[in-house]
Amino acid sequence: MRWVAAALLVAAATAGCTSEPASQISTIGPRLGTADALAAPGALSFRFARLIGVDGLDREVPDAVLDPAGDGGASCSPGAAIAVIVPLTGQASHFGPPIRDAAVAAVGEFTAANPACELEVKQFDTQTSDAGSLTAAKAVVADRSVIGVIGPVFSHEVDLIGDRFTEAGLAFASPSATAPGLVGPDSGFFRGLPNDRQIAESGANYLTKRLGLSRVCVIEQEFPETELAAKTVRELVGQQAVACSVQIGQSLRADYRSEVDLVVEARADAVYFAGYAPQAAMFVRDLHQMAPDVVFMGWEGVLDGDDFARTAADSGRGTLAVGSFLPTAKHLQNPAATSSVDGSARYVTEAYELTTIMTQGVGSGAVTDRASMRAFLDGYVGDGPIRRYGWDDIGELEHPELIVYEVG
Repeated sequence: MRWVAAALLVAAATAGCTSEPASQISTIGPRLGTADALAAPGALSFRFARLIGVDGLDREVPDAVLDPAGDGGASCSPGAAIAVIVPLTGQASHFGPPIRDAAVAAVGEFTAANPACELEVKQFDTQTSDAGSLTAAKAVVADRSVIGVIGPVFSHEVDLIGDRFTEAGLAFASPSATAPGLVGPDSGFFRGLPNDRQIAESGANYLTKRLGLSRVCVIEQEFPETELAAKTVRELVGQQAVACSVQIGQSLRADYRSEVDLVVEARADAVYFAGYAPQAAMFVRDLHQMAPDVVFMGWEGVLDGDDFARTAADSGRGTLAVGSFLPTAKHLQNPAATSSVDGSARYVTEAYELTTIMTQGVGSGAVTDRASMRAFLDGYVGDGPIRRYGWDDIGELEHPELIVYEVG
């Protein structure tokens, strides 16, 4: 996750369909349910379309799932805890509770099914500040009951405090940090989703390899993360296929007709928009008034906020966006199963899955302390509800699969 003001808007939209109607997609995984069940009925919204790899090509949803309950026969030494280090106060405090609650749900299911194996979740508040993050990290390291960490949430927090966890021998798994190159080899860091570069690469490859489009205009806002995305797309698409490249700045304008004119003059068959939802919604309205057949694909920031489809209206229908995050598992949207998890929040499934993997290590007897938790995650290979887990030596997913969302 990137730490900029625009990124504080969180998409409530999750599941659905692209080129085939949602009714043709019966299920998107054992834990995620039907596509229709995860979409707002009768309303335009970003809906689950398909699972793809960084190469832009389709991937199959795994059949296997991780069950936090395990076989119910786990037995382990008491006193172990998994720490959750998240913002619970401050400007970004809305990100923390859903991640914490998902971890609590996973551990709660595990301990309820395995009464002979005690495991606790301890929460540490970063307070949405560097000082708070450093204080929280110090407390995590000092608590010897902590054998694994869920978090930090933001990429800059991993940069700031990750070395504390590395030095303490802790495994720390982030459900949301997306900046590339956060840590070096064998640091104990495990990323629970693809990174920013992979998000952009998959979008570019989807346009060119899967859809077969050959003239792409790259539109970028002037943020470090969106400039990286635009640069990545231009490099991957290649000079011959970049029909135009335009910067639009950070602020929202009344219209983008002059930039749309450049797209039309360039005879582009696709636009890759490296920016955020407010500007994307206005841009696609102007674009599809003049060139309704041009495919519009957004970088992940286009999924921020729940008003893209409302602002873009019918002009936004068919808009594509590649997301690193998974739709919220239906299990976590069921009040009968857990009333505490916010099913509309991002990174809930990632936090749930990463915590579940840790509980499997504890329940198997392979994990008894910090060192064995790191060794367990280093060697782990297994399926989640959509994503396959397993990491290389710098904590990147070996199979960084992404989600194509489409407005429909």
